[in-house]
Parts: sequence; structure tokens; C-alpha cells
Amino acid sequence: PSIYTSLKAGLQKTRARLHNAFSSLLGIKTLDTAIRDKLLRTLISCDIAPETAEYILGETEKKLHSASDIDANRALRAVLSDIL
Repeated sequence: PSIYTSLKAGLQKTRARLHNAFSSLLGIKTLDTAIRDKLLRTLISCDIAPETAEYILGETEKKLHSASDIDANRALRAVLSDIL
């Protein structure tokens, strides 16, 4: 396979991992230890540095505490959107 094909396949796997992680957060209002650890591992497996992943999760938790009308899925998406 070409480099392009390999890169594309890798990016598709990363996208699928992130999609699954986001989907698992629908309706969840707090990040307990198990969910937080799973998200941390997922973000790191998507080539996000551990420090950055911790920052993302911390900001997600702040959003969850400050707004009662959003779930963890929307909070995480908002944090990532702010970063990007």
C-alpha cells in the first residue's frame, strides 16, 4: 500500500475511535473515574499528548459543572472546537 493509503486508513481508525468515544458520552452529565480513564486512553491512542488529553478532560469537566443543560458529549465537542 502507498503512504497515502496507509495514512488514510490510520486517520479512519482515529476518526472511528473518537466517534465511538463521543457516542458513549450521550446523556452522561459527569465523568466518573472509569469514563475519564477510558476517554484519556482513547485521546492518547489518537495521538493526542497525555498533557493535552488531561487538559481537554479538565476543560470538559468544567463545562459540565458550569452548564446543567449539556451532556459530556456536547461538552467535549465544545472543548475540542474551542481548541481547534
